[in-house]
Amino acid sequence: MIPRKPDTQETKPDQPLWGSQASPMESNTTSNQEEKMTNAERTGNGGFDQPNEDRPTPPEGPVDSLVQLIQSTTGLDGNDSRTVVYFAIATHALPNLEKFPLLAIYGPAGTGKSTLLKILGLLAYKPVEIDGKATKAVLRDELRAETTALIDEADGIFEEWMVNRYDKDLAKFGVNRANQGGWSKDTINLFGATALHRRTPFRDPAILGRSLTVSTRPKEGGVRPFKAAHFQQYTDEIKALAQKVNWGVGDDQNTDRTADTWAPLLAVDAFLGGGWAPFARQQLERARANLRLGHEEEPT
Repeated sequence: MIPRKPDTQETKPDQPLWGSQASPMESNTTSNQEEKMTNAERTGNGGFDQPNEDRPTPPEGPVDSLVQLIQSTTGLDGNDSRTVVYFAIATHALPNLEKFPLLAIYGPAGTGKSTLLKILGLLAYKPVEIDGKATKAVLRDELRAETTALIDEADGIFEEWMVNRYDKDLAKFGVNRANQGGWSKDTINLFGATALHRRTPFRDPAILGRSLTVSTRPKEGGVRPFKAAHFQQYTDEIKALAQKVNWGVGDDQNTDRTADTWAPLLAVDAFLGGGWAPFARQQLERARANLRLGHEEEPT
């Protein structure tokens, strides 16, 4: 194992959100300084950093370190962790988007599903925590417009609402409400972001083309304890990054529902350099194949 140099400074608020690239002048200065260091100076503390359990130092820039933090806290792999981060960033563009994907978290008990919802509660746009076991009327009214719904234990949720919530054009519909004089008609708007965890897949195949999936699993050796402060340090940077993304980028050339679903996250990735896109497009094609297998007609 090649020992790391001890960290000497924390990430500054104005560090580039998409990495930690230094300017040529900064790089030259750093190289000159390192050339003057002895081997002993390079490998202080025996060549290893002293662990800091209270506040990990971001090693590569806010986005990359947030991905690593989610990995160490939940056990998700790198691609799924990045999916969660990009989902959180994209929620801050909700007022400007017409469609927004559902994030479905699957996995056995005790593998970090609820922890992921807590993390999104610190990073996402207007988070609303919802008990998936609430009554149908209460749960429906909690799915407020242009919020990020975080639904715990969502195996019994009314699946048609997820279709309404995905598409701004389908989000408004009428409901009957009881009042002192009997019943009155009300119009509600369900459009927004949704992250939920389940133990069983959705029954409605229409949701396959509208959702992104991450899977939790036990991690050998365990995970880092969840601490809200570790994630709160990224909240403002996530919001600022969302303001820089071109939300028209990331659409598939042959637009269909599945491409619409992945478009917001691909727009984030395009801004950050495109490294996650091959994984995303592999998942996109897999979703299309599942839809064809389910005999659902895709609109063009």
